[in-house]
Amino acid sequence: MARVRTLRPSRAAWSAVVVLAFAAQAVAAQRSNVAEQVAADRALLAKEVYVTPPAEIATLVTAPWYRNVTLTLQSPDRTHFLRQESDGMPSVQGFGKFHYYFGGLQVDPAANRARVLTMRASAGLSLIDATTGKTTTVEIPKGATVSSPSWSPDSRRVAYIANFPDASYVYVADAATGKSGQAARAPLLATLVTTIDWTQDGRHVVAVVVPSLRAPEPRKPAIETGPQVRLWLNGVKSPQRNFASLLDGPFDKDLLQYYVTGQLALIDVKTHALTRIGAPAMFTSVDPSPDGRYFRVTTMQRPFSYMVQYSSFGTREQLWDASGKVVAELWDRPLREAPDSTQTGAGFGGRGTLNGPPGKKFLAWMPSGPGMYYVEPVPSADSAANGGRANGGGRAGRGGRGGSVRAERVVQWMPPYGKDDTKVLYTNDAAVSQLAMSDDAKTLFLGQSSGGQGEIVAVDLADPPVRHVILRQRGYTPAFGTGGRGRGFGGRGGPSDAA
Repeated sequence: MARVRTLRPSRAAWSAVVVLAFAAQAVAAQRSNVAEQVAADRALLAKEVYVTPPAEIATLVTAPWYRNVTLTLQSPDRTHFLRQESDGMPSVQGFGKFHYYFGGLQVDPAANRARVLTMRASAGLSLIDATTGKTTTVEIPKGATVSSPSWSPDSRRVAYIANFPDASYVYVADAATGKSGQAARAPLLATLVTTIDWTQDGRHVVAVVVPSLRAPEPRKPAIETGPQVRLWLNGVKSPQRNFASLLDGPFDKDLLQYYVTGQLALIDVKTHALTRIGAPAMFTSVDPSPDGRYFRVTTMQRPFSYMVQYSSFGTREQLWDASGKVVAELWDRPLREAPDSTQTGAGFGGRGTLNGPPGKKFLAWMPSGPGMYYVEPVPSADSAANGGRANGGGRAGRGGRGGSVRAERVVQWMPPYGKDDTKVLYTNDAAVSQLAMSDDAKTLFLGQSSGGQGEIVAVDLADPPVRHVILRQRGYTPAFGTGGRGRGFGGRGGPSDAA
């Protein structure tokens, strides 16, 4: 008779069964926890209220980072730093304040300013002595926040924008005592131009104010005056991204024009007199000459667009005299619906940037003396007559006779800024990639690259044939940093050899 053999599970098999049982229980528990968490989340969302985040996240978000001190905004005499003080994150009530959104431009209509000045302004200002560390608190008017502080050229005063709930004004503080007062009674139009600037003599502040004879805000018709129309480039695929904010109709265009049209003005900080310059316009930037007699202005131009944001709208750049008369046309830049070329356009600017008008690269005011300076290509007739040699100082062109000469020259443009009111200051043997001028206008600092090698040189305008090489390095890209009216220089690259 056959024997029946009973198979008993091994210890390993029993262990596997136990593990599977525990795993099944864990999966079931996890599913139960997930279901409970989903139900809890749904119940929380159904309440439709703000909730407090976990303590770890709340601690990170509410950390008092704004108490950190960064020593910036140094006075022209290098004796003090200006500190902008914050009171922390904006409130939910502040974020909820009514504002317009005009194709990328957020406007606080109650105060005629960019929304960023309402939401991100500083709570106070203090002056820090660079030697002793002593702090002087600037007396800010009650109920105001602070934006765009600016040192006077003699370092004795600080001008700033005081933002009240219903308007912004220019205030000026004494650097020694911290006491400040209102510079003019006219409210600012700080939607596109959100900064202020001094004239070189320290007597005036340049600003854009609300026009004195401004009409009431346009009102949207109760019934639409026509259909919604969109035109695009025939047969051209749209090169634009999808923008979160665009103008929606004719009323938006009129409302935008209303809130960006301001009056250029010169404010006497001693007498508080306000001098209006020219007619109101849609200013996007203003750059006064050091003596306050001329102004480089950029204005937004219609037509506007439903396809791109305001920073791609057409602009016109001109030179004005103190009466508002146009003395020179610099650049008419049309509406840019294609290709995509979104650019910022607020504030006083234009000093020494590469984005000058065509034929006038690095256009900027002379830091000392009258006029402006810029870089232009050496005319071909001059190059041919000189056999490829630089004129007005500088070295011979690398191309030589019959070669390809890429020479450029630095030109001073004198008042009244006619076509022939120019003087060549220096001719370089190659294209100029960076340019700066000393505060006394006696020394040029030029950056150039050729054959994979970059260099920065200094040129004494009293002895232009002599070039002083500050830095020369293969693979180096010359780059000058900006810092107010005076500019330093620096760049990117590894270890270098100074020649």
